[in-house]
Amino acid sequence: MTEVKLKKGEPVEKAIRRLKKKLDREQTLQQFRLRRRFEKPSAKKRRKEKAALWDLKVVDGKGNSTEWESLDLLSISTVTLHYKKGKAWADVE
Repeated sequence: MTEVKLKKGEPVEKAIRRLKKKLDREQTLQQFRLRRRFEKPSAKKRRKEKAALWDLKVVDGKGNSTEWESLDLLSISTVTLHYKKGKAWADVE
């Protein structure tokens, strides 16, 4: 259970803000909202697949960058980044 103790002379509003931040970091409210009602297995699968898609951006010391969009983290086991003569590429397995 998440708890926040009031410090001496601390306003209640500030303690409530600290509690909300703590709940956000622990993802307590998100988990509660997910379990509030039944979620169909297909909807759960769709939500997890959507959460697994990531964008990857690599920036070198000179400020040059390369981006990859919609990498599926569920099907990728390793990503090897290469950079040679101003060109960047990735091997995905």
